[in-house]
Amino acid sequence: MNDGRFNFGWLALTIGVIASLSVSANCKKKEFIMGWSDDYEPLMYYDVNEEVTGLDIKFVKEVFRLAKCRLTFKALPWNRVLYEIKHGSVDLTAASSWVEERSQYAYYSEEYRWEQMRIVVRKGEVVRWPLQKLSDIANFDMHLTGLLGAWYGTEFDQIEKNTKYKYLLTLDAETDKHLNRLVNRRTDGVINDVIFLKHQVEKMGITDSVDIHPYKVHDNPLFIIFSRASVSESDVKYLNKVIQQAKQTDFYHALYDRYTAPGTPKVSQE
Repeated sequence: MNDGRFNFGWLALTIGVIASLSVSANCKKKEFIMGWSDDYEPLMYYDVNEEVTGLDIKFVKEVFRLAKCRLTFKALPWNRVLYEIKHGSVDLTAASSWVEERSQYAYYSEEYRWEQMRIVVRKGEVVRWPLQKLSDIANFDMHLTGLLGAWYGTEFDQIEKNTKYKYLLTLDAETDKHLNRLVNRRTDGVINDVIFLKHQVEKMGITDSVDIHPYKVHDNPLFIIFSRASVSESDVKYLNKVIQQAKQTDFYHALYDRYTAPGTPKVSQE
């Protein structure tokens, strides 16, 4: 029976329900799982409080905050991230290059930054490896180390598939150990994104022990990819619009501008 008094408990409950619904009000999917590699500082890593962070993580978090869509995280090796996106147990990841095979099982977002793949060598050894093309590593018996499952461009893809170069390539998920192998002369070069390489070199205190080789392995835009098995095309279209908006914010420029090397193509703002 209504005794004329206002029911504040009912009001609080109603507001709570509305607030919780608004989290995913603009996405059909109630919750998105982002797969990520936890040893890719400063792009993706755990901070001292065990919080998921990094440049790419912060950008994706901001996109989902603006979109009002719920986001959770699942740490996995990069190759496993791609496997789970293919099968729909992970919904998305960031820092993906354009790869034809991936486009068969994943939707691609707007590009959100560029990466520059380069080789780090020991100090003073650039002249030892006068690369004119990547296949020259066979002529110089140059051993390279990189991330398993990463896309280093068409040229690298061709030599990776050629058994002639198999003994020269070491590809695994232990990116935190790659530069140690270089310094300890267990490899001759480490391939990765310049942002990652520069950060790791500074963190390890080996700036005076290594050089970035001038050979351009691969430059390409990066995307967020969404599983075709678990994410609707309408959600991808909506999130793409939010990504466009996010790229025009001061927050975005504060994240990436200081890491952008001279000559890097500008990310489309459209």
